[in-house]
Amino acid sequence: MGFIIRFAYRLIIQLRDFAIGSLSLALKFRVPKFVSITITSLQIIQMVLGVYVNLHALVTKFNNNDCDVPMDNIFWALAMYGSYFYLFVQFFSRAYIATPKDRTTVKDLKED
Repeated sequence: MGFIIRFAYRLIIQLRDFAIGSLSLALKFRVPKFVSITITSLQIIQMVLGVYVNLHALVTKFNNNDCDVPMDNIFWALAMYGSYFYLFVQFFSRAYIATPKDRTTVKDLKED
């Protein structure tokens, strides 16, 4: 049950962020780059902490210590945090680290 609640919460947060981003595009409002970098960095840190907490729960469970987190919850949480970590790092590197000539555009993808 906890997994469903967390999943729904993350979905609501992402939909809210998408709505705010769409509204800012519609209003031609640009968020300062340092704010975008800070938010993405905080999201990456959140994913690292999520992986750490669930790995700690997994190790605790394997050492036969008392741990109330179900194995399926640990598995799905690691899958979610791991995939989000990968996606946020990929986005960060493409958006803020790559030079403009290294960035892939939609036009480049259509030509392949």
